[in-house]
Amino acid sequence: MDKVVTEIIIGAVILALLISIIPIYRSSAALVSAAGQTIDANENIKEVTFGRIPGKGDVVYGGYLLDFVRYSTEKYETKINVEFSDEMYVIHKDSNLNSLKKIENDMLFEVKHSVLDGNRLELYFAFCDEESLSGEEVV
Repeated sequence: MDKVVTEIIIGAVILALLISIIPIYRSSAALVSAAGQTIDANENIKEVTFGRIPGKGDVVYGGYLLDFVRYSTEKYETKINVEFSDEMYVIHKDSNLNSLKKIENDMLFEVKHSVLDGNRLELYFAFCDEESLSGEEVV
């Protein structure tokens, strides 16, 4: 008799666990699927935002420059020069981007050189102040 009661209790516990775990698993699977779709949508937005390579004479903000450098080093074989009045940074595909911490979001940079040849991208950004810009459109 004790054996039958024990088996009924164990069966009830297992059934209760199954009833509670299956809905949790389904909701977790739905969350993972939704996260994957969100990541895909974000990649599409990034492609639209950075799909156009800045051309010679364009002026960009520092925040855009930082995001563009991160994006382009993943997508292209890059050589990006960022010039300040006292120093220059050269960024390649495997460069450490910590050196770009000097760039602030509201800084302005003018594109002096821009070449996209297949998968090879060369850009040259020069720091500029707002007084030197005369009616230039900022990207």
